[in-house]
Order: sequence, then structure tokens, then C-alpha cells
Amino acid sequence: MVKTDWKSEEEIRYSLGNAEKVAILSCAACANLCDTGGSVGIHILKKLLKGWNKKVVFSSCVTACCSEEIMRQALKRHRRKLSRSDALIVLSCASGIKSACMCETGIPVIAVLDTLGITPITNRDSKLARSACTTCDHCVLIYTGGICPLTECPAKKKYGPCKDYPEHGARCAVNPDIDCVWKDIEKAGDLPALKRLEQLHKAEGAARFRPDIVGWKSPSLLRSVAGKIAARPWILDKFIRFIN
Repeated sequence: MVKTDWKSEEEIRYSLGNAEKVAILSCAACANLCDTGGSVGIHILKKLLKGWNKKVVFSSCVTACCSEEIMRQALKRHRRKLSRSDALIVLSCASGIKSACMCETGIPVIAVLDTLGITPITNRDSKLARSACTTCDHCVLIYTGGICPLTECPAKKKYGPCKDYPEHGARCAVNPDIDCVWKDIEKAGDLPALKRLEQLHKAEGAARFRPDIVGWKSPSLLRSVAGKIAARPWILDKFIRFIN
């Protein structure tokens, strides 16, 4: 899932500016699993806005805010109430903010969540869960034991440890207050394969695989119908609350 967390109260209030009447659209998928979206996120945000004497014109969950078509249908469904709002708050990752902006709502789109990265869904305190993917373009997780080196390594080394890598000790050369993450990667990963992978990634002219999916795209009418259905995700919201 895409992990999100709340911005500071000061930043949220600053982002709202002079908006007195706000609309809320909340993602029932990833943000819901993070307790920053879905019905829980709406409840938390409403309580915060009430303390600032802000009026919520309407609030609604959508299946996934990252889809422009779902976002467009959700906005269309609430267009009358939206026209009475000073701002639209989107409880989602950055993708949902972009989708709302692409729909040209005519009012400011407000983000109250920060996108932290991509993590597995778990309640365990695990280094693999903490090292959220930062979408670095070329993924190396299968060679590092699932640990994201760009997140965990203060030197931001991706294909191997820094030149000051402690051969015998365990402490990080850049930040002595923590252990060197490359010690864990060395045990669970494959450092020689990482070096070969670095060569492949940096090879001149290396291009990504581009499959031909032209014939697989759904007709616009079908996408519109799917968007209308997905703009009403209360069952999904309840189900995610149950498993979370």
C-alpha cells in the first residue's frame, strides 16, 4: 500500500487559508488502511475542523482517489455541494491530489496528508515495513532482502555500502547512533548481484520493456460506468476497517 500520515496541525490550518466551508473526499483503500482515510480519516478530520469553526459541506469515501475517472465521477456526483464549498480536502496519497487537480474543480484542492512511501500491510515492527519504498525508479529489493537501502542508509547508497563501510564493527559510518543497514543486507541479500544490476541499470540505451496493450484498453463508456460504481465504496470501507 501507499503509506500516508497526517501533516502538522499548523500546516493543515495554513493550507486551508480563509476557506470556511470545505468538502472532503477520502480514499477507502490505502489511506483507509493507514487510518488516515476512509470513514476513520473523515471522522478525525471533521473533529479537527470543528475546533477551527470550519463547516463541512459534504464528506464522502471513494474506492481509490488515484483514478482520475473515479475522482471525476465522485466530484460529478457531488457537484452542487462542491459549488458551495471554498476548498476540497482530499484524504489520500499524492496520486489522489493529482487526480483532483486534473479534474479542475474550480476551487483549491487541499492536501492534509504526506505520502511516505510504499509499505506492506502489517502490524509488526519490522525493518522491511519501516523501510518504505521511495519510488527510486529502479527497484533492488529482491537483492537486498526486502530492505530499501535508499530509505535505511544515511549515505543513500543503492548498489552497495559506502567506502567507509565497517568491515568488523556494526555501527554506521555516517551516523554512529545506528547500526549499518548493509550488515543486514549482506546477510539477507546478494551484494555481487547488486553490482551486476548497477551495470545493467546504468548501461547506455537500456530501455524498459514496453508491452503492446492498445487492444486491452476499456472503452470510455465502460470506464465511466466503472467510475460511477467505484465512487460509492461504503462496502469496501467497512471491509477494510474490519480487516485492519
